[in-house]
Amino acid sequence: MRKIVLSILLFYVHLISSQAQIGRWTELDTVYNYSRSYALDSSDNLYAVRGDNNGNPYIARWTGSNWAELGSGTNKLNANGYIYAISADKYGNIYTCGAFTDVNKNCYVAKWNGISWSELGAGNAFIYGDTPLTCMDINDSGYVYCGVKTAVPQVLKWNGSNWENLGMLNKSLDTIKNFETSLELTTIVADDSGHVFVGEEGIYVFSVSEDNGPSLASVDGANWNGNQWGDVYIGYEFQGANFIEALEKDRHGNIYAGGVFTNASGYNYVAKWDGKSWSELGSLNANGFILGISVDTLGTVYACGRFTNADGYNYVAKWDGNTWSELGTGTGALHANGDIYSVVADNSGNVYTSGYFTNAAGKYYIARWNPKDSTLSTLDPLISTNLSIYPNPSKGIIHISDLPENVQMDVYNVLGQTVSTQQLSKGDSYMDLSNLTSGIYNLVFTGHHNSYTPAKWVKE
Repeated sequence: MRKIVLSILLFYVHLISSQAQIGRWTELDTVYNYSRSYALDSSDNLYAVRGDNNGNPYIARWTGSNWAELGSGTNKLNANGYIYAISADKYGNIYTCGAFTDVNKNCYVAKWNGISWSELGAGNAFIYGDTPLTCMDINDSGYVYCGVKTAVPQVLKWNGSNWENLGMLNKSLDTIKNFETSLELTTIVADDSGHVFVGEEGIYVFSVSEDNGPSLASVDGANWNGNQWGDVYIGYEFQGANFIEALEKDRHGNIYAGGVFTNASGYNYVAKWDGKSWSELGSLNANGFILGISVDTLGTVYACGRFTNADGYNYVAKWDGNTWSELGTGTGALHANGDIYSVVADNSGNVYTSGYFTNAAGKYYIARWNPKDSTLSTLDPLISTNLSIYPNPSKGIIHISDLPENVQMDVYNVLGQTVSTQQLSKGDSYMDLSNLTSGIYNLVFTGHHNSYTPAKWVKE
């Protein structure tokens, strides 16, 4: 008897330690809209678009407890229009662009040097007037690349002294059909070899095939090789409004893309460009669009978007080099109730995300994943639930009624060994455990929204 009691005690010690999930999502702060503009500098400082009491946007840095606007008085940004993008160079300078204009009513790139804001390339202004700059990236050489929302999308490059126009993505205007003046570049990535990748809304162009002659295709991306633009095809058939929403690079020069495209099985996925060809990165099997991608210094890839888990919640997916998994489950889950637009990961394993999801008060917010936090999540407080299990004892067939959600049931013997694991659906469930030997077993249930009291069950 003493041996059995000791075994059960050791089991519960094991249970408590095994269920203490390392890492959780917490609410960092609310945001004034669901902007997707965020950036991290080389010191892992987080920057975001905020809004004053009049709704005017500005750039702020998270101090650890609140947001501090970059600039004050005569050194303020004073953006008079929407901010589309934020980026940081390796020296800690912050850059931003969007639909805001200077005194000459030209949209421009603003640079924060730690003291004040200035127009990048003032005196060598853009020639596009109030045409918005929709995306931006900076490579390690310090070159700044921007997408321009012109009728035919164009890319501008700041070479350190002047702005260069890298030209239109489609040179031949007469090949463009079903033309829209509102087309825009959605994302841009520049590597250190002079290659620039951009994603754009669906543009219809005629391409020429040696075997089949002209054919209608969708340009879902483009690549600047230092001399000219070339189409980058992910490898899917055009099915309507296909486009690339997210591009990211790792330190090895690989490019990752996500958007509105699917594999042969109909799932959205993250595509990887290794310098020679595109391939599907693992088997994410996302049931919705990919809207954001981030890669940390270890090569871990994070993706977010319109896709959901089995419980219908949006989540951030993590690629560890071998498999995709949901970042944060059980007590540490995000439980986003809407699309996730942005994700950024720092060098310490912290991940920040935001989008069209809200907290209990209905406010949009930025969520932070802390990989070292093992306390219960504050995003969705769990409810302690006692489950009704019968008959007990039984010869193996047991019934659990009124499960409030889908749960996993782990069955442990008195030695703390797992002897069975089953997935139970919401509602009533019947299980056959007749293959187990007679004895005392502990049933442990794990769900996303509730905590469950472990139950003792006796097999006759």
